[in-house]
Parts: sequence; structure tokens; C-alpha cells
Amino acid sequence: MKNTLFLLLVLFLGACNMTPSMTALEYNNKIVDEQNKIINTFAGTVDNRISDLRTAAADAAKKISDLDAALASGDVKLAQAIVGIKQDGNLGANTQRAIQQYREMLIKQQSAAERKI
Repeated sequence: MKNTLFLLLVLFLGACNMTPSMTALEYNNKIVDEQNKIINTFAGTVDNRISDLRTAAADAAKKISDLDAALASGDVKLAQAIVGIKQDGNLGANTQRAIQQYREMLIKQQSAAERKI
């Protein structure tokens, strides 16, 4: 009977990752420390993700601002370059459509990033 109880105690301590010399408080502190490490790792991951989302939102806003500045100054070729289409300097229907689509895409990217923050 004594041997069986001792064997059960050893198995229990091993399953709990507890040494026979540990007090319950020491064991509890060890578990709390392990959980805190997990929480801190997760918090760091969340902080990095939030930073990435803020950067994405700011990048989209900057691209919209750059496009608006090019259009306000009348620099159609620059606006076309920003949008990524042929730079012929003509603000025709194709350019206007491309600018509108590009602007809508950036607004969606910015909004999506800001919603996730």
C-alpha cells in the first residue's frame, strides 16, 4: 500500500512537472511564471500586428495624399505614375477610371486596417 501511494505521488508530481522538494506555493509560482511568459509573448505579437496595421493605414493615406497633390498641381503624368498606368499626360476617361479605382482600393485598404486596430 505504501509503495503504491509513493508511486502515485511520483506519477502525480511528474505529470504536474513538480519536484518532490517543491512546496505548493513554489509550484503555483512556477505555473504563474509560465503563463505570464505565454501572455507576454502573445501581447508582443498583438502589439506588432497593431503596429503593422497602423503602418498599412498610414501608407494608404499617404498614397491618397500624394495622388491628390499630383492632381491638384495638374501633374497628370505623376498621377498616372502613382496609379501605375501609361504616363501620356492626358487626363482622359481611362486615366480618370484608373485613378478612381486606385483611390477606392486605397480607401478600402485604409478602412480595413483601421477597423482591425
